Amino acid sequence: MKLSLYILKDWFDAKGVKILASKMEDETSEPGITGIRLKDKERPELADVFLYITESTDLESEINPVLNTNRCVVCVYKSFYLAVEGNVISIFNESLAAYEFFQLWESSLKDAVYSNSSLQDLVDLAVPVFRNPIFIANWQGRVFAFSREYQNDYFRGTWQHIVKSGRVPLYSIQMLRKSDNYSVVLQGTKAALLSFGELSHRCIGGTLKQANDMHLHIQIMEFQTTVTAGHCQLADIFLNIVSFTHFPGLSTYAQSMSKLFCELLNGKAVPKEELDWVLLALGWENKVPCVLLLFENNHEQLTKESLNGSLDQYIPQGKRLVYDNETLLLLLKSEFDALADELTKLIEPLDFICGVSLPFTEWDTLAERLNQAKLAIHYGQSTNSYIRRCEDFTTAYIHDSLLKITKDLCLCHPAILTLNAYDRENEADLCFTLFQYLRCERNSTITSECLHIHRNTLQYRLKKIHELIQVDMNNPDIREHLMLSYEMIHITER
Repeated sequence: MKLSLYILKDWFDAKGVKILASKMEDETSEPGITGIRLKDKERPELADVFLYITESTDLESEINPVLNTNRCVVCVYKSFYLAVEGNVISIFNESLAAYEFFQLWESSLKDAVYSNSSLQDLVDLAVPVFRNPIFIANWQGRVFAFSREYQNDYFRGTWQHIVKSGRVPLYSIQMLRKSDNYSVVLQGTKAALLSFGELSHRCIGGTLKQANDMHLHIQIMEFQTTVTAGHCQLADIFLNIVSFTHFPGLSTYAQSMSKLFCELLNGKAVPKEELDWVLLALGWENKVPCVLLLFENNHEQLTKESLNGSLDQYIPQGKRLVYDNETLLLLLKSEFDALADELTKLIEPLDFICGVSLPFTEWDTLAERLNQAKLAIHYGQSTNSYIRRCEDFTTAYIHDSLLKITKDLCLCHPAILTLNAYDRENEADLCFTLFQYLRCERNSTITSECLHIHRNTLQYRLKKIHELIQVDMNNPDIREHLMLSYEMIHITER
């Protein structure tokens, strides 16, 4: 295990070593100290992987000129340092003790994982390091392990609920979602220091994505010891080690997220609390608009597996699932908009087409959203786009649906029938020209560009159209009737 100055500072504080000054690494940086050394005066160069212990008077003035006027011991790592009271040998021994303690702790965690120990065993090993209550729960709030030495310390209502009922209150996690750092937790790779809204409570939270969607929520609650950046770095190590475990018993307590979404796709009702927990685990509560993406191709299963792996790797913020042997992805609308170009680059080499539903917030409409994604793929066949949005083809679908119901050409506007007959006799294209002209809001420039003809050619055609038919094109109902009539003729002639 590697140390950091943050972890070492917490160790010194716990041991009563007075910190005089410091220059710390970035809180988000990875611990990088792999050993402790006494600084050699004859070898002034400092390696980037070691922590050096020395008198402040032995330091080069460029590190911190102020320290040269105050005799103290300095722990130096790269260009960062901790200046503390004491003598070099005692601080060296204390630093070495910290290094050996955390090395032993990491080894004990790994040994526990390799011997298939329980989650409770791992929590018990973590308590002496964090010196605060810890619990591990699944995405539905069922608690699998908690620090038992704090079970009678009802310092907070949430902890009392966890101990007595074995469940995490939903409102507790909902309050944590308001923390600025919660997006880090949702990524499932790092822990973050969180606060409970306007309350003074704080904790360190993290998530782990287990097999079969059995996500685990790990929380270290601030009680007897102030949680710090050093604790966050230690929590990252704890999360990383726990991530290598496999607990088959978890699946007996709750269905997977994918199964719940599949039930919604089948049109079944799901318990509201279960859906709330799922959306909370994904960070999609508060009715944030989402979209459903459907991926289709005609290739072998191996290609689909490649797609699934790529989606999990490059778009982890989405929820991928397999339904009816097709790959689906649920994603926030805002994140889809930001990732559309990257998604195109991902699916193009695999020759997949992606259909995108209209945005939605009501999850009981998920089956309809899948149909929208299918419609987008179907209606986008005439395009070269790898991503086809339902919103681009909704009007065409509505028109087709109406025309399938009403195929009686007697309902067509007489003007369209007149133009269609003229086109047949003269091999002209006036009917389609009028349709595009109306579709482009009677803008001649845009219409000529859509038809790929010169503006003068368009004006000639429009003049001919006005000679053949007399209609009030300022009337919106007539314009709509003309456009529907053209599509009615078009669909009957396919």
